[in-house]
Amino acid sequence: GIVQKRDLILEIRASGRVAFDPDLYVAQTGFIEALKSSTASEDSSESSLKEQSKSFLEASRRKLYLQGMTDAEVDELGKAGKADDSLYYPGKSSTAWIYAAIFADEASKVSPGQKVSFETPSFPGNVFQGVVSGVAPVLDSQSRTIRVRVKVDDKEKILRGEIFGAATIEVDLGKKLAVDQDAVLDSGTRQIVHVVHDDIFEVKEVTLGTKAQGYYEVLGGLQEGDKVVVSGNFLIDAESRLEGAGQ
Repeated sequence: GIVQKRDLILEIRASGRVAFDPDLYVAQTGFIEALKSSTASEDSSESSLKEQSKSFLEASRRKLYLQGMTDAEVDELGKAGKADDSLYYPGKSSTAWIYAAIFADEASKVSPGQKVSFETPSFPGNVFQGVVSGVAPVLDSQSRTIRVRVKVDDKEKILRGEIFGAATIEVDLGKKLAVDQDAVLDSGTRQIVHVVHDDIFEVKEVTLGTKAQGYYEVLGGLQEGDKVVVSGNFLIDAESRLEGAGQ
């Protein structure tokens, strides 16, 4: 195999469920009302009324933050001027919200706008496509996971609240120097590959990053254009010798 730059897509798989969240729906409704009140009070000559409306609006906004909505989501909600019906009236909208649970170490890789697919045993064969709309700022104390909000298309209006399934989040890692995962031998303390130079095998210790699509991102130890061994039989023999040397 040849070490070269590749466009890598990391797939983060997570459990997910269709949102049924009356509390968030009520909080969104409260924010919309507070926004309207604040806008109306701007023309008032009473400063106390303006301050009261502003304070109510900030409190409503903070409540949405505490329920996991981001600045961008709250701003979008304000522009829409209405709460998202799919949170409370499942099946009434052509879109649905999915809550996906990811681990803390994955959160830095997930951001709004990334593509997501959602599948559920309730509707086998259907793949619902959507995008990440927001990532909760805090860790859930019980599940030790972080909630990702996803909005998916549901043109047939068949998804219902609390339906469980599996979400796959696509993280575009960009063009990275990459090596075939089958070329890597991991002893537990170090990772090596066998580089071929004029039919001579050279053992090189490597530093690797994210694994995606059958490749490892190369952070150190290899250069673009290096030829590495990926033959199964060769690597099995090499691994046995590596383990023996380690012992």
